[in-house]
This record gives sequence, structure tokens and C-alpha cells, in this order.
Amino acid sequence: MKKNLLYFIALVITTNAWAQITISGSDLPTTSGLYIRDNVGNTNTIDLNVTGPNSTWDCSGLTSNGLDTIDYMTVSSTNFAYQLYFNNPFSADYDSDLAIDGVDFPSIPLVPITITDVVNYFKIANNDGYYQTGFGASISGIPASVKYDPRDKVLPLPCNFGATQSNQFEWLFQVPSLGAYGQKKTRTVEVDGWGTLMLPNGGNYDVLRVKSTIDGNDTIYIDQLGFGIAVPSTQTEYRWYAQGQGEPVLSVNVGLTGTTANHKHHEPLGIIQIICLKIVWNYTLI
Repeated sequence: MKKNLLYFIALVITTNAWAQITISGSDLPTTSGLYIRDNVGNTNTIDLNVTGPNSTWDCSGLTSNGLDTIDYMTVSSTNFAYQLYFNNPFSADYDSDLAIDGVDFPSIPLVPITITDVVNYFKIANNDGYYQTGFGASISGIPASVKYDPRDKVLPLPCNFGATQSNQFEWLFQVPSLGAYGQKKTRTVEVDGWGTLMLPNGGNYDVLRVKSTIDGNDTIYIDQLGFGIAVPSTQTEYRWYAQGQGEPVLSVNVGLTGTTANHKHHEPLGIIQIICLKIVWNYTLI
């Protein structure tokens, strides 16, 4: 009996180790989810070169620089002035499903334009893709709604190993008598790996790895000077998606200013939990 049970457990573990998953819209964030994340301190230990089928990403030794929470909102709960494009049932492409607080844009030398109180908007279109539709922000003190035209397709849906895509996204706004600011970029997506991801405190997942390279320009026009400039920018995003988790279980961003990463938070397994597991295991083997 014990040998048969152990053989069955080994078979299940072996089968799971070879499981290639598909990510669908139901595996992406929801407004009812609160996602707790560890900010990674030792990002240099993440081997971004591991890729391909049946890979193993052993990130169990990552250290934490503290916790953050990601809390998605309903579109209707955001600033009313931000909702112009994103709470519109007559615009299927931009009628968004969820929103999240963003970060303030960095100040631009010689340009008296500030972009603060940012909220990003997203749409989940099953059998198509996961899109960022645009953002709302206080632009030099005035609340505004800024749509991406075309939209930023973050992820193809359904998402499977080997999928690729490349698409442009663009936005631009003008502030009278001050100038204009916008971005025109291309996102290239490669679903370049699947396998097992190991996180600290026993977080193990069957995952798809998605690599996104974002290239393009920030465009700045200054009315007082009468000319504009294009500032090149490049960023690479690595995302490990698991079924039913909402947020990627591991995220890494590589840009001009360095590398940042965060992952799903796992509490250490407590002594009481270990005892309970041991009792169940012993009972099963009898």
C-alpha cells in the first residue's frame, strides 16, 4: 500500500513538472483581488537567460526589500474626469475593465509640464489580448484622460508557448501655451519559455515566461523655444505567469536606470502547519 501510494505521488510530481500551461483572461487581475508583492533586493541572482521548454527558474534564494500591495479598482471608482475614454460602452476598444494607480512621470528639463496622480486603465479581451487602453492624470494641475491610439497590447490571449506579436502604441497631449508631450513605441512580445518557477518560502508554480521589449521615443515640444525633440527609450519586461494568480508571480524590468523585480509574497510555512501535514501524511500511509 505504501509503495503504491509513493509511486502515485511520484507520478503526479513528474507529470506536473512537464505541464505546459495556457494563460487566458481568467488568469489576469481582477478588481476583487489584492496582490501582495515582495520587492527583490538581489535582482542580480535572477538568470534571465534561462528560456525554452520545460525550464526551471530557481529563484528560491531571492531576498526581500519590503512589501507592496497592488489593488486594482473599478473604472467607475476613479476620478470622473479620467473616465472620458475608459468608461464608454459605445467604444468597445476603450471601454476598460480595471484600473490601477500609476507613478508620476519624471520632470522634463526645460518643459514646465507635470504629470501626477496617474491612473492606468486596462481591458481584457478574451481570444484577443490584454491591453493598456491609456491613463488619466493631473497634467499641470488639470485632470485629463489620455488614450493610447493604437492601444498597447500587453499580452496575446489565449497565451501559449511560442506565441509572438509586435504592435505600436502611441499617445500625445498638448498643454496650451506650454507645449506637448507624448510617446510612440513598439512592443515586441515573445512567449519564450515554460516550466517551473521556484520562489522563496515554498512558492512553486507551473509558468509561462513572457519577454516584452519596448522600444521607441518620448516626444517633447516646447512652445517657448519653438521646436521639439525625440528622446529614445528602451525597456525589457520579463513576466512569469501562472494560472489563477492574477498578477505575474514574478516580474523583472530592465531599463536604462537598472533592474527592478518583484514577486508574489509567500509566508513561511509555520510549525503548526508542518505538524498538521505530517499527521495527514502518516494517516494516509496507514
